[in-house]
Amino acid sequence: MNDDMRMLNIQLNDGQRTLEVLKRKMVHIPELSEAVVKLKSKVEDETIKVGDLTKKLENPDPSRRRELKSEEPDPKALETKISVYEELLNMKKEQLLEKELILEEITMKSDELRKRALNNRDRTIEIADRINKFQGEIKKLTKKRMALISELSMFQALSLKQEQNIQDLKEK
Repeated sequence: MNDDMRMLNIQLNDGQRTLEVLKRKMVHIPELSEAVVKLKSKVEDETIKVGDLTKKLENPDPSRRRELKSEEPDPKALETKISVYEELLNMKKEQLLEKELILEEITMKSDELRKRALNNRDRTIEIADRINKFQGEIKKLTKKRMALISELSMFQALSLKQEQNIQDLKEK
């Protein structure tokens, strides 16, 4: 029962707090409604101004209009300008043709050099293989020579030893 009473007191206090907050907010309601009315009237005034400016933009005032000064060129001047531009165009076309010819020559020469480079690659591979074979043969021959030199030195040592033995025998 005490728990129920405590719960009811808590709910009562919560309701009173909510009521006080709402009363405080109600004080500002008249001020806010006045502000809303003022803002609505400002929006209406601005929409009227926008409408007026739109009408002025669509139908400009003749006093504010300015005529653009332009002269219509005579046909002879136009013909001379056309001929000058045609000459320039022809010159540019000639330059373009010259550059295309140069490009063609360069392309042909570069293709030829590419082919030569590919052929030389094959030749260099063949030459490198032959060099490798020769180097292998040189190594083999060097090993044989070293073996023969070793045998020769062994025979020389044996020969010297035999000569020494012969001299020792003669002396005895």
